[in-house]
Amino acid sequence: MLSKIVNLVSAFLVASIASTMVLQVFQRFVMNNSLPWPDELVGNLLVALAMVGGILAMRDGEHIRVRVLWYTLPQPYVNILRVTADIASVGFLLLVAWVSWPSVVRMWRVNLTTLEVPVGLFLSTVPVCFVIMAYYVIRRSVITGPKHLED
Repeated sequence: MLSKIVNLVSAFLVASIASTMVLQVFQRFVMNNSLPWPDELVGNLLVALAMVGGILAMRDGEHIRVRVLWYTLPQPYVNILRVTADIASVGFLLLVAWVSWPSVVRMWRVNLTTLEVPVGLFLSTVPVCFVIMAYYVIRRSVITGPKHLED
């Protein structure tokens, strides 16, 4: 269910970015009248898309891993190293979510320059997406178990 929601949100963001940019190009080059808000909106949508892309990469196990030690250490140590890396990843992801939340609350009262949309709406993608990424790391490590250690 969560995976389908993330897929839909990413598709919506891509479609929103593309349609907003098409509108801006049409207004600028065909109508000779540039709109003030599309560039700011697209920039903020790209931040949200990057965060959602992080979720997709974490869900599919596509984030970068440095595996130098995995090929040099004996297998029991490799498993310990992988579990330790997962614990560190979850800790980092939850720390970023925790630290970024006060900025979301503070910026919810500030609107974008050209639109009556709170900046906090776009900033909220950081803690929300980092918590979901942490969920996918935990799911891969705990629920899937040692099978994920074999990649």
